[in-house]
Amino acid sequence: MKKQGKSERKEELLALEKGMWEQVESYMDDPAQLLEYLEFISRFPQYSVHNRMLIASQRDGAVAVGSFGFYKAQGIKIKKGERALKVLAPCHSTMFKRANGKWTSLKYATAAEKEAIANGELKKVTWDYYRPVPVFDVTQTDLPKEKYPELFPNLHVDYATTAEFDAQGVYDGAMAILNKLGAVLTTADTASWDGGVAKGYYRPATKEIVLNPANTATENSQVLLHELAHAILHSAEENAVQRELSLEHHRDLMRHEKELQAEMTSYLICQANGVDTTAQTTRYIAHWTAKGQNIKRERLAVFFDEIVKVAEYVNGVIADHKRVMAPAVMA
Repeated sequence: MKKQGKSERKEELLALEKGMWEQVESYMDDPAQLLEYLEFISRFPQYSVHNRMLIASQRDGAVAVGSFGFYKAQGIKIKKGERALKVLAPCHSTMFKRANGKWTSLKYATAAEKEAIANGELKKVTWDYYRPVPVFDVTQTDLPKEKYPELFPNLHVDYATTAEFDAQGVYDGAMAILNKLGAVLTTADTASWDGGVAKGYYRPATKEIVLNPANTATENSQVLLHELAHAILHSAEENAVQRELSLEHHRDLMRHEKELQAEMTSYLICQANGVDTTAQTTRYIAHWTAKGQNIKRERLAVFFDEIVKVAEYVNGVIADHKRVMAPAVMA
């Protein structure tokens, strides 16, 4: 592939910027379209807002993007005829001025020249700039849609649910428990979200659960239950639910042990309440425990005992807050 010159890179940058702003301006007169656009660009938390806008301007309906090398390493092929999208990558360039007055890249400096640069005898300058780099959306690959979450674990998805699922009942039950713990729930807005690609987190110091504003409705239920398990099991100080269930207040758990407990607890609660998170839970546990290698077997019995106790307790509270269905009227 022919290497781009500085003027060609500049022209490409200008073309990308022009297309991006033309699209944004076209949405300004239509509030509904503008809201859809904002929802779309919220799907790519790993990228700057500027790059999210670039992705939106180049591919409507993009899901998650990666480089050609990223897909190749996973054994995934780009579909024939697909054109790469472009995002801007930060670059750094360091030059030094040789004795003959010519500016040269630092990587070509000799040992003697490097020493002269270090001593301040030769001038060195560094500047930052951006260059367009190619990426592909996962929809441009041969990966089946059902496997997208395996490739992008933090991809927002809708979990399968059954007739048992009552989002309001789950929320009300969780809130009742949070009130008992003296904890609060916050759903951040896009501007204030500080959790990166995470779907939520629990902050023990402030007793606060924060949910990612990009979560789907079923994700909010699952993440709320996961973080609620953290709030019950891993609070900074002993809490009311720990005392009620005679749980040990752990002070020395490792991060992966806490994540194992929280995810398995939320899994049991989700299953009992009609939300199927089996695939996500399996991947999550495998990641945090190195497929089970990080957890000592003698601790599993204690963990399982606490997991079951907390899941049963939360399920009971949720059951008390589920909608009461009116009995069918017999003809």
